[in-house]
Amino acid sequence: MVAVSTAEAVSIRHPSLGITAYDMLRDRIIQLRIPPESRLLIDEISREFGVSRTPIRDALRLLVGDGLVTMGAHGAFFVRSADPSFVRDLFEVRLPLECLAVRRATPRVHMDDLLAVRRLIEAVRDADASPDASERFYESDDRFHGLILGESNNEVLQATLRLLNNQIRWLRHLTYRHRPADHIATCNEHLAIIAAIVQRDADLAVERMAEHLGSAQHRLSAPE
Repeated sequence: MVAVSTAEAVSIRHPSLGITAYDMLRDRIIQLRIPPESRLLIDEISREFGVSRTPIRDALRLLVGDGLVTMGAHGAFFVRSADPSFVRDLFEVRLPLECLAVRRATPRVHMDDLLAVRRLIEAVRDADASPDASERFYESDDRFHGLILGESNNEVLQATLRLLNNQIRWLRHLTYRHRPADHIATCNEHLAIIAAIVQRDADLAVERMAEHLGSAQHRLSAPE
């Protein structure tokens, strides 16, 4: 477990400051600062965060609901594993939802917003490698998929995909952690989808979204 800073500990004791034990544990798991299959010890986390066991236990239960943490025998908590069946199940659900989102967004998305995201993706693709390159890539990925979802104009679809968002973000970090060259391939796939949306060609946008997600699933299952 990564030790918390004084500011983090204070934030947990004062939720009004906007950072909770749940937020911090979720971000650490998604960013792989706590590796898959790690056991999450309530007493240890409680000591590090400077709070009682109760908010830590509550946070872990929320993370179970998010699908990032599993509960084992005798109430033990573990970061989930990216086993093949989980990856398959997640992409099986995600694919039709993302394709529906891009179909609905294609005639609606504001061109200025779309072109701004395109410029961001191009800048990330063309940038030299740097220590913050991965974070800029993740930001562009969030902006791209977030724009499409936001312009889908379907509240149920938006709520459903947002329920999966933490698992999607976690798998994204697992996919790209040792293969930064794959950032370029993903950026090019995003740009191909954007090109279809610019043409207001919903069928082509859906086709390219499906290809993109199929490639993402393949990258995740490919040996490192």
